[in-house]
Amino acid sequence: MQAPVRPTRARASGGGRTLILLGVLLALAAGAIVIFVVSQYGGGPLASTEMVVVANQDLPPGSVLSTTQNGKAANGVTYVSISAAFVAKSVNSDFAPKDAYIFKSQSDLNALLNNEVVSSTFYAGEILRVNDPRLLSAGSGAPGSMTNINPGKMANGEVLAQISLGSKPAVVPGDYVNILATYCNIPSKPGKCETQTTLKNVYVYAVSGNTVFLVLSNQDAVNTLYLTTTASNYELVIRKPGDTTVPTTTPADNGTTASNFNY
Repeated sequence: MQAPVRPTRARASGGGRTLILLGVLLALAAGAIVIFVVSQYGGGPLASTEMVVVANQDLPPGSVLSTTQNGKAANGVTYVSISAAFVAKSVNSDFAPKDAYIFKSQSDLNALLNNEVVSSTFYAGEILRVNDPRLLSAGSGAPGSMTNINPGKMANGEVLAQISLGSKPAVVPGDYVNILATYCNIPSKPGKCETQTTLKNVYVYAVSGNTVFLVLSNQDAVNTLYLTTTASNYELVIRKPGDTTVPTTTPADNGTTASNFNY
């Protein structure tokens, strides 16, 4: 008896294989896109990181960092615990400043910051720097002192002199000014007044209300105090930024004014 003949199996069409291959390629492409997106927005699996130190809260000027105290003391000084003020945070190396302080241990951070005084506001999220200009060692200036605002602008032997003006000054910290004054009590010229440039290229350290704080030598501070208390009028004139010339002016009086302006 003859065995039955099996029917010939139909071969898969070329179109089906094409669809299968296309699906595989699309899946691979989708995976590549996902990997690219993750690497771009997630920093990449090989991105270099550094452990830096950031402020955990706003630290106002005058705050003293401490390992043992926290809160306002009886002497009026506000202490902030270092562990509460700063935290370690891992960031991408290309994000961290070049002079960022690299966190090693809490004990090292405590040794670095203990008794440091905040000289200008340290805002939450800002990164601690090596030799950070926003911090000063206790004893280099009393908390809240004007000398903590920009101590690098004061050399040994210089002081801050307060000059009170009749209205809000146009000068701002960082300006350089000349002081003009009108003086009438001139021994060699009784009954006459003169206006002249008395001090030149003086640094404006700070401004508070109508008071301007100028960086002066001790002797210039003495002279300025006498001048501003006896002069009939005085004014600050603002110099052009970067101007290093020494002004030479002639005192102005009734005679020079009449001659210069053809009175």
